[in-house]
Amino acid sequence: MLTDIKKYLDKVCEQIRFQKAHPIVQKELEDHIVDQTEAFVLEGMPKTKAVEKAIEQMGDPVMVGAQLDRVYRPKTQWSLIFFVILFSIVGFILQYNIKNTIYHTNIGMIHTSTLLAFIIGMGMMILFYFIDFTILVHNAIKIYICYVSAMGIVFVLSEFPIMGYPVYVNGAPQVPPLIYLFPIIFTGVLYHFRAKSYDAIVLCMCSMILPVLFTSNTKVKTACFLIVLVNICLMTIAIIKNWFAVKKLYALLLLYIPTLLAGCLTAMLPFVRYRLHIALLDPDGGDYIRYLLQNNVKEAALLGKGGLITLPSGETLDILRSIPYQLEYLPTYILHCGGWVLLIIFLAMYLFFLARGFLLARKQKSQLGFMTAMAILLTFSVISIWNIISNSGFFFDFNFLEIPFFSHGGTLYILFFIMMGILLSVFRTGNCVKDSLAVKKTAPFMKFENGTLIIHLFPKKDRAK
Repeated sequence: MLTDIKKYLDKVCEQIRFQKAHPIVQKELEDHIVDQTEAFVLEGMPKTKAVEKAIEQMGDPVMVGAQLDRVYRPKTQWSLIFFVILFSIVGFILQYNIKNTIYHTNIGMIHTSTLLAFIIGMGMMILFYFIDFTILVHNAIKIYICYVSAMGIVFVLSEFPIMGYPVYVNGAPQVPPLIYLFPIIFTGVLYHFRAKSYDAIVLCMCSMILPVLFTSNTKVKTACFLIVLVNICLMTIAIIKNWFAVKKLYALLLLYIPTLLAGCLTAMLPFVRYRLHIALLDPDGGDYIRYLLQNNVKEAALLGKGGLITLPSGETLDILRSIPYQLEYLPTYILHCGGWVLLIIFLAMYLFFLARGFLLARKQKSQLGFMTAMAILLTFSVISIWNIISNSGFFFDFNFLEIPFFSHGGTLYILFFIMMGILLSVFRTGNCVKDSLAVKKTAPFMKFENGTLIIHLFPKKDRAK
């Protein structure tokens, strides 16, 4: 009986070229054959005959395999790749044109580093596209340890200079853009602790402490804050989707109460209060860049180049020559040079790119695939939203973050391509990943018994089925 089923399954899988799909197909077909066999046996049919009839009802194995081959074929999302390349080209053209306008000279050689970064980035995207993203699960803790160790090394080198000189990364003694990878690694940590209880939630929250500490002396504090926000969103989704053997309400309280307390304590720090005052409570302050950004919005044309900025002194100036040339000001440049129509087209294209990604993430059958995609897309989204809001000048923060794929080049630019490669890997093979763990209900987080309050932080019975 088992031999006949195995022969049928092997024949089906011979038609499916994607090897990773074979275990899923075999399990699904075998379960269906066994269920149908049991139904025939209950009708009084001999077991051997029941197996033969169940296999016969499945259909010709070659035809079934050919149909499943089309279903489980790796899918390349060419639309996302198109937008990534388009955004990179647009960013390069803007750099070239704006610098030519400012410096009135041929600065083609200046863009060699950007072109090199684009080539390296595309290569890294292709490499990670073919890497199995499920290594996040199989090596989650090891990857986390290596990640934190790398951040710690850079932190120590920048805190304790060598021969009197600090280690410079991207022009400043700081942890490089490693912080942007944290949500992806954090997803692996969440999945590693899947099916466990409240103690796992506490451990996941604690895993955010070291990366935050290692960026406490850097110029990427804003990025760190936004990445922590992304991780909180990921934990919320994991709790809602029953990744942990907990009561959802208690788990969310366990997550949000310490988070809100930490946020309040952080907001009381002097430098944080000052930045919040500048960003929120002093919109009409005398900051030069803020004034330029606000008036750029007011003077922008519907289509075409906007007007000159008039200072309180009566002096007029061109915003392209007045703000430091950085692609963090990309929306400002587009609005000034092309007007509202061009800016809206640009934002609509980028929004479509993100929306397309979220739609594909939602269709993922694997929870690991869904969460990995969400980690990357949420990171792209919060960075872009922060940049666009800051460019308005009405909410202002000096620490602008570049919109992904619009960059001068460098490590951050390449890192965004790596993240995109991981995202494409999810969409390529995510439907062939099977979540093997099922969460088991656990004891209540808190209960009163004989006049005593009992908190089950480390429950004894906390295992998957």
